[in-house]
Amino acid sequence: MEKMEFEKIKERIILFNEIVDRLQNSSFLKKEIKKKLSYAVKFRYEKEKTNVKTKINGPTDESINAFLLTYRMFIYNKDDVSFSKVDKYAYRCSSLKEKFYERFKIIVKNTNDIFNSPTNVTSDGHKFTVREIHDMFIKGNLAHIQEKNKNRRLYKDYKDNQLIYTIFNYEFVSTLVKIMNEILSIKKLNNEVLEFLSTQDV
Repeated sequence: MEKMEFEKIKERIILFNEIVDRLQNSSFLKKEIKKKLSYAVKFRYEKEKTNVKTKINGPTDESINAFLLTYRMFIYNKDDVSFSKVDKYAYRCSSLKEKFYERFKIIVKNTNDIFNSPTNVTSDGHKFTVREIHDMFIKGNLAHIQEKNKNRRLYKDYKDNQLIYTIFNYEFVSTLVKIMNEILSIKKLNNEVLEFLSTQDV
């Protein structure tokens, strides 16, 4: 392994782990998510009209927003620690490919399987996937907001529907926790890679 390649791989993996540590220390994971995530729906009939009240027990919007500022660095391709760039510029390199790449691909596949799985939410005949709800919240309300974007339109369509919005919110927060577990799996694999690199002569 060339010294320059070695240093770039090591630098990227260390940076990935440092940013994971930042997420692990966030209030979203340290405090808020310890609350049992759940939601409740109450129906009340009054004079041929149904009133719906919903309540969700879980992280505050503030803690979610703070968490997402860092979390999205792993999911979208713009940042150096995104899954795709760690794949291309670290695990796919010849020095790591044979020993670690298959395990990395399994974690990425697990992540994609989570995103592509269907939810229990159907609206207007369409069954939403986890990815659709995930992107609707992030790209439609919390980041990358563009009024013409389909995620923004979806978010605006559903935000005033108290029942559906509560269920969407529950699915979204559950997804963040599941994806965070996969990110932690990459961090664990990264530690093995760093140990391996420490034994290599460059």
